[in-house]
Parts: sequence; C-alpha cells; structure tokens
Amino acid sequence: MNTLPTSFGTRWPRVPAAWLGAAALALSACASAPVPTEQLAVTTAAVANAVSAGGQELAPTEMSAARDKLVRAHLAVAARDNDQALRLAQQAQVDAQLAGIKAEAMKARKAQAELDEAARACCAKNWRASRSESNPTPGPHEDITMNQTLRPSRHSKPAFKPLHAAWPRALLVLGTLTAVVTLFALGACSSVPRDNARLDEARSSLRSAMAMPQTGSLAGTEVKQASDALAQAEAAQMRGENVATVDHLSYLALQRSAIVQEAANRKAAEVAVVEANAARDKLRLEARTQEANTAQRQAAVAQRDAQSSQRDAQAAQREAEAAQRAAQDAQRSTVAAQAQSAASQQQALEAERRAAELRTQLAALDAKKTERGMVITMGDVLFDTGRAELRSGGMRNVEKLGGFLMAYPQRKVMIEGFTDSVGGDAQNQTLSARRADAVRAALQALGVGTERLATRGYGESFPVAANDSTAGRQLNRRVEIVLSDEAGVVTPR
Repeated sequence: MNTLPTSFGTRWPRVPAAWLGAAALALSACASAPVPTEQLAVTTAAVANAVSAGGQELAPTEMSAARDKLVRAHLAVAARDNDQALRLAQQAQVDAQLAGIKAEAMKARKAQAELDEAARACCAKNWRASRSESNPTPGPHEDITMNQTLRPSRHSKPAFKPLHAAWPRALLVLGTLTAVVTLFALGACSSVPRDNARLDEARSSLRSAMAMPQTGSLAGTEVKQASDALAQAEAAQMRGENVATVDHLSYLALQRSAIVQEAANRKAAEVAVVEANAARDKLRLEARTQEANTAQRQAAVAQRDAQSSQRDAQAAQREAEAAQRAAQDAQRSTVAAQAQSAASQQQALEAERRAAELRTQLAALDAKKTERGMVITMGDVLFDTGRAELRSGGMRNVEKLGGFLMAYPQRKVMIEGFTDSVGGDAQNQTLSARRADAVRAALQALGVGTERLATRGYGESFPVAANDSTAGRQLNRRVEIVLSDEAGVVTPR
C-alpha cells in the first residue's frame, strides 16, 4: 500500500493512496480546467457506440440529450468556457452510455420475450399432441393443468444475491473509510451544506438500484461507478461549492444509477435468454422424440393401409383395362368427329371465300346496302336523253352485272327505271319502263334467265334529289337494280 513521502514528517499517519486520491479529486474544483479534448473524444465515442447499439430508435430521449450536450460542449470550448465544456461533455457521456445500455437491455428483453413465446407455443403443441393421442377430447380440468404448466409463477424470483452479500466486507469497509477521509479533507473550507434536490434524487435513485436483488451479482462495475459519482457529488456539497457544480455531479450520479438499473436488467435478460434457449432446446428434443414415436405408429398404420391399397390397386387395374377399351372406342369416335369437323371447317372457309368474292364483286358494281337489300344504281350514262336504247358505255356496266348474276344463280333482281320531272307524267312513266326493259333484255342476251328478272317503271316518282337543278335532275334519271337475298326474295318498295 502506497503512503505519503517521509518528508511530510512523522506527524502524518500512513494513509492509503486511494484515500489521498479521493481527497485530491474533491479539492480539484478550485483549479482552472484545460480544454477537455480527451473528454470530448471519449464522449464522441460513447455517442457513436450508443448509436451502434440502437439507442437512436430504442432510447431517443437519452440520445437526443447526449447529442445536444455534446454540441453545447463544443460551443463552450469555442467560447473558452472550458469548465462548462467539461461538465457538458461528462453529462453527454453518461447520457450516451445510458442510451446504449438501455437499448441493449430492451433488445435483450425482446429476445427473451420471443424465446418465451416460442417455448410456450412449443410446449402447448407438445401438450396437445400428447393429449390428442391419449385422450382426443380433453376435459376442462386438463386444460387448467396445461395452462398452469405453461404459465410461469407470479411469485417466482431470480436467485440473485443482494449487494451487501455480493461485495466482500473488506471492500465495503475501505469504501467507508475513504468517504470519511474525503469529507474530513473538505471540512476546513465548507460550511453546513444546503439541501440540493438533484442530489437527493441521485441518492434515492442509487438506493433504489442497490435494492434491486440482481444488482449485486450482475452489475458490480456499474454500481461502483455510480457510488463514486455520488461520493463526488456529496463531497462537493460538503465543500459548499456552487449549485451548478453540485447539480452537475449529482446529475452524473443520477445517470450512473440509471445505468446500474439498466445494466442489471440487461444482464438479467441475457441470463433469461440463455435459460430460455435451454428450455426451448429441451422442448424441441421432446417434440422430436414425440414425433418419432408418432411416426413409428403411423408407419405401422401405413403398412396395413398399403396392404389394403394393394388389393384396391388390383381392382383398379381391372377397371383401368375396361377404361382403356372404352378410351379406344372414344378415340375412334374422336377421329370421326375430327374428320367431320375438318369438313365443316373447310365448308366454312369456302363459304367465307365466296362471301369475300361477293363483297368484292358488289363493291365493283358500286352496290349500296339499303333496307331493301343491296341496290346497284346506274345513272343516265346508260341512255341518251329521251331514249331507251343502251349506249355502248352503259353496256359495259350491264355486262358486269350479268357476270355477277351468272356467278350467283340463286340471286334474282328487280330492275326499276326512273326519270326526272321534265316532260309529262305519262311520257316519263313509259320512258322509265322502256329503260328497265332494255336492261332486262341486255341481261337476257348475256344468258341470265327470264324468271330471275323483273322490271318496273316509276317515272318521276321516288326522286333522290330535287329537280330544280341540272345536277339534281341528272341524279333522278337512273335505273336501280335491287338484288334478292340467298333465297331469291326481293323486298318490294
């Protein structure tokens, strides 16, 4: 154990170096702090570690406080307020550490909950499987028993030792003597300490953390850091330092106490995760064993079923042979049906071809579809004015019509003659009938049968344009050929 140098004289007792370090730390507040470069680097690393641990998502309040104080610490350095910069950097460090360990504790608790749920589900599955084999319809008392098996006891507690049992007694004695020496060193320059709410809160928080049964065995390092921080705050209060300094040290102690609680929770959850993994593995082994037994029983049943299936297969083979014969008959019927379908398809193609040719020929004759059917209109180019003899140019149009009628012998035609309003009614009526007869005679000469040709003259009736202009009268001087349908029926006017 280190002691004071001998130059101090024999009046000084041999004091442990740890006591002197605590006293020197308590008296260092009077010195002017340099730029806290190392503290800023440590704090920056603590913030980065907290972000990596998930503090941004799982502990947003602490992370926001840490980042804000780190920024303010840098601003304080720029303003040459190194004391304030050091305090802010220290507070930011403990805030970041709290955020990181809080995030880790939350993730551990989440993993524990997921494993507990998986184990619960696996246990329930095993229970139901075993009950379904022994008793397919369990009663209400059996459900109660299963729920009690799956539900953990509310009064069960982890087997943790309290803090006073976990720490060696000599360490507690040494800590107490250190605190006494520190307070004695500060006694010369301090007055009766004033009450400080944050310091009281830090004391209460540390007492709560120490009272947790898992603190002593799971978070010893964090407890020592929290105790040291509270001792520094107590020493500052006893020295009568300003409120800001006491608040700062109390805040560090308060956050260290929170870290103790979160560390204890995290480590307790980690232990629970290990236990849950073991329980899950055990349940999985039981499930696999039960599945193997079930599979063995199912194999025996399957063997009996296979024998029955063999007999069924023989009967099915006989039925298949009969079905094959029926299929051959059906195949022959299908071939015949396909041949008939091909013939029908060929007929349909032929009909489509003829319909296309019909449309082409009607288009060449400039036929128009009307409510009476297809109508071919031949203008006054067929005849000279006032005459009923076909002109040579008009004869070419009649030859086209004759070729169409010869190609479609089932078609009949109604030949209708019309005139304009020039001349008397009787004269126009006679002229229109003669012109229709002239067209019929020309078609007969081309080989079209007389029974397929009908004529009628309408004179100046049914004009298609007004007769008050040359163009209108020219349109009214015409011969219309109305084609019948496939059955030879011509719709009357």
